[in-house]
Amino acid sequence: RHHPMPAIVPQVLLLMLSMATGHRRFLLARHGQTTWNFEARLQGKTDFSSLTPAGEAQAVALGDSLAALYADGGIDRVLVSSLTRARQTHGIIASRFVVAGKPDALPEPTFTYKLREIELFEWEGRLKEDLQTGPDAQRWAHWKNNPAAFAFDDGTYPLRELWKRANECWDQLLLADEGACAVTNAEGRPHTTLVVAHGALNRAMLAVALGLPMESFTDQAFQFDNCAMAEVEVVAHASSDGSAIREGDVRWRFSHPAATPWKTAPEEHEAARLRHEAGTDVAQEASAY
Repeated sequence: RHHPMPAIVPQVLLLMLSMATGHRRFLLARHGQTTWNFEARLQGKTDFSSLTPAGEAQAVALGDSLAALYADGGIDRVLVSSLTRARQTHGIIASRFVVAGKPDALPEPTFTYKLREIELFEWEGRLKEDLQTGPDAQRWAHWKNNPAAFAFDDGTYPLRELWKRANECWDQLLLADEGACAVTNAEGRPHTTLVVAHGALNRAMLAVALGLPMESFTDQAFQFDNCAMAEVEVVAHASSDGSAIREGDVRWRFSHPAATPWKTAPEEHEAARLRHEAGTDVAQEASAY
């Protein structure tokens, strides 16, 4: 199925969240290595690349990990970018549930263009090396070092456009299917959503979930390698003033290919402050898109 993600009015979202208590889990996975990743060619929103054999193997490993963790159910919803590389990755993940003898443990996916990768316009399809050394070298350096302030000649700010969409996607992810909102499921487990999408979008959604500013996009701590998966947990509390989710109620870690320690939103805010003061902010990797 290919459906747009429905628009959510923020005030309505807060009202719905404030009416319930519960534990939500979001699994944000990036697609496997593609032919254009291998060539160091920028993909953006284009849909001309496909998974390499290495990318397929990465998707198998991710699928096996998910099938082992959720063999008895626990994933309640699956959302997938409609771009081919994400579709292929999801297809392999689903096949591993079949191999594990648990084909029904993974719900049918919803494909949506809303979860596409960052749009890099005239640079899409270009080799990273050409951008680094050719006529666009100065603009490329600007993009790498200060993406929040970078604009193409037509006045389009790619990271600002991505950030707006990441905010919209995250708000919409907070709403579960069938009107359930911020609640545990019937078995008492956290309501869990699997998202199969892209490196830059996932990085932006993770930052939005943690309440971090756009400048955090350059932080290598949030780099999504091919088939890396982050786990974000949100606990909503009933409140009378509409503040359903507090900073301390969001925590995250990478859970694949290797688990990293859990970190809360306040911890990430402090870490970001210290990195900024120390001048250790690092430019993002081009392989992210």
